Amino acid sequence: TMKRERWLGYIKDYDGGTLMECAIDTTVDYLNIRFVAEQQRKAIAARMESSKASEPAEHRGFDPALGDVAPGVDESSWVPTKLECTLGGKRQPLLPCLRSVHAEVAAHADAWPFEQAVSTDIAPDYYAIIKDPVDLATISARLDMAPRGRETYYVSVEMFLAELVRMCENCRVYNGDNNQYYDCAVRLEAFVRERCAKIVCGRVPQGQE
Repeated sequence: TMKRERWLGYIKDYDGGTLMECAIDTTVDYLNIRFVAEQQRKAIAARMESSKASEPAEHRGFDPALGDVAPGVDESSWVPTKLECTLGGKRQPLLPCLRSVHAEVAAHADAWPFEQAVSTDIAPDYYAIIKDPVDLATISARLDMAPRGRETYYVSVEMFLAELVRMCENCRVYNGDNNQYYDCAVRLEAFVRERCAKIVCGRVPQGQE
């Protein structure tokens, strides 16, 4: 999301709205993307044609619930991969990295307004204005959550960062500027972005150390 300071005063500020930013990469030739995609399609088609067996292979059905692999996968060059991340020079799965950053964020001097969900006793109209609330306690619970079909709730650093940024943006939207809550949100978001940028992730073949 675009930082509020960049657009405030230039366009209308809608209560509870989140302005989305589309960043243009100056190194990408957007006009020729379709030609590159067509070249890739032709290369893949040629590779598939050259790898065809002389006789079509027939495969039985399979049941993923039993651990079966899709027919034909073993004959291909595909290998399963896993997400591996690095934080502070240490290679580790994504989840420990996110938990480490969450602990740092929760211990930050400006994190006190975000520790728990906002109470309606303190802010009766909060949930009428903020339609997608989130707080550090909720994020912590999600770090321990494993939705069906996934090992973790957060499947990427970007997903985790987006929730933390939204938490800070909610604070700014509700409280406005020129107050301690706004200042805490600005400083904490800067810290969050800096810490999440330290997590470097990539996919590697399973079993590769």
